[in-house]
Amino acid sequence: MRSVFIVLALCGTAAADDGDDDLDTSKGVSFVAQAARYADQPNRNMGVGIEFSVDYKRWQYLFEGTVAGVSFGKDFGDGLEGTMYRGGLGVRYIARKFHVRNFDTELGFELIAAVQNIEWEDDDNDVRPELGLGFSWNFIFFETIGFRTSLRVAWTRTPGVGTMTCPGSMACGDDRITAGFMLVTGLTW
Repeated sequence: MRSVFIVLALCGTAAADDGDDDLDTSKGVSFVAQAARYADQPNRNMGVGIEFSVDYKRWQYLFEGTVAGVSFGKDFGDGLEGTMYRGGLGVRYIARKFHVRNFDTELGFELIAAVQNIEWEDDDNDVRPELGLGFSWNFIFFETIGFRTSLRVAWTRTPGVGTMTCPGSMACGDDRITAGFMLVTGLTW
């Protein structure tokens, strides 16, 4: 419950505008889903995210924050093992923009560096870096309200033996970098 209040408080903060026509700020709230591998088994993280960005011409410099449930097995419904808190900094380049009356469509490319802090139910935690690369498409109505979807490939570290006690009494594999997918979709303003 604490996580929901943090996300709502951050989304309610006002963005400052310095009056420069080329420099704008925006924020958003989204649904986040991540599919990855963790200690050689499927790992799914689902939750809510926020984004704050400073927009300069075609570039968006952004901060992302995510709170998500962590699940293992074939299905997210197999049970939650912990909570992931994720923060990241990145850049988005708007490569194409189409304008028709009160409607804009944008195609962008993203690069995000993040850190995940996973708090397990047994009071243990694991901190691991993440690097994401992908693209986004945006639908913007009346120049302010938008719907953005980002699809990324995300690389993270898989913990090795002795790094932590793996959930479900499974044997952890060697430390290595694994790839997964991440979907971020939601509203911006």
